[in-house]
Amino acid sequence: MTFVSFLIIDDDQLDRYLLMRDLKRGGLDVKVFECRDGVEAIEFLSNFEANRSSQGKAFPPRILFLDINMPRVSGFGFLESFQKLRTQREEYAQCAVIMVSSSEHPDERVRALAYEGVVDFVIKGRTSAEELRAKVDAVLAGS
Repeated sequence: MTFVSFLIIDDDQLDRYLLMRDLKRGGLDVKVFECRDGVEAIEFLSNFEANRSSQGKAFPPRILFLDINMPRVSGFGFLESFQKLRTQREEYAQCAVIMVSSSEHPDERVRALAYEGVVDFVIKGRTSAEELRAKVDAVLAGS
């Protein structure tokens, strides 16, 4: 069974739960980390050594699922900070980002996909567990 770790960054607890449930249904051996917003996620990712020590092969997460509209720091604000982390630690270059948003605005999709590391954009509530697994498989196949 393939092991993969995820980080879900979303301010909505129900959305985090539903995404986690779908990821676990996909037949993978998974470890899921959760952050409530972009600030919490950057703090989590910035503690590389401590997280690597405590989480082993699960850190850094291979795929980040990122909401756009969050308090404190939006998904786009997180991406700006994460781009800097990607240049500071080569391990983060392997992290793929899948944007997860309730917004269907095409400009947000285009803007998100312009960031290095962003590989997909899905609409909340419109992606089945099977489709999600296919997206995860596509990322893992590109490793």
